[in-house]
Parts: sequence; C-alpha cells; structure tokens
Amino acid sequence: MKTIKAIKEITDIYYKKDKRVWAQKVEDKIYVTDSYRVWVFKDEDFILDVDKFKNVEITNFFNEEGYETGIKTNELVDMEKFTGVYVTNEDKSIKALLNKKYLDVFENYTLKIKGEDKPILIYENDEVVGLVLPVRQY
Repeated sequence: MKTIKAIKEITDIYYKKDKRVWAQKVEDKIYVTDSYRVWVFKDEDFILDVDKFKNVEITNFFNEEGYETGIKTNELVDMEKFTGVYVTNEDKSIKALLNKKYLDVFENYTLKIKGEDKPILIYENDEVVGLVLPVRQY
C-alpha cells in the first residue's frame, strides 16, 4: 500500500468532509473507513492519532467466506463524478463496478469478490489491506 498517499487521502477526507472518518484498532492493525472503503494499516505504519477518529466496528466486514478471485477488467465507465472499473469473478457470473480512484493507493494487489453488491476485498502479499464497496447500479 502507498501508505503516505492513503494517509493523505484520509486526512483530506477528515478535514473536508466534516470529520467523516472512523477507525478501529484491533491488535496490531488499524482499520480506517470513510464509509466507501476501508484501509488496513499495520499499527507502526499509521502515523495519525487513531483516537482522533470516531471508533466504530469495522472488522465485521472482513468475513472472507464465499469470496472468489476477482479480476479487474480494462473496461472503464465514465460516471458523472468518477471513472469506474469493473471487477468480475473468473467465470464472469459476478460483475461489480468500483470507483477506479479507490484502488490507486494499493500496489501489486489482488482482489476477491463475492457479489455485485458485496464489499470487494483487496490483498497485498496474501494479506487483507483494504476493502472497497461497489457502486450501486440501478
């Protein structure tokens, strides 16, 4: 994960969006969310004061049961406020739309997908480092 870039995004959201950032510390991990995505930091890498953020239960979103390998497609979707990218499973029976920008802080990542409306898990080196909620499509 590009830790400094992620922390800058969190700081920007905190000050520009009326402090709409929540965090949870569990053992040696810090989970931070803006309600659209979750970043997972090692405690020693998180340079902000976790106590400044509202405490909320975040880890319950990380149940990995039923998830499959996710594949980011090259199909970009121009939405009104962002560019989206699709993630599918291997047999393409699931197709979820993500805000492409939300993946920018991750490096050499793999994805796991469960459904079109379920959180998408992000891994680096076989360790969960984030989660992104898909865009609702009506």
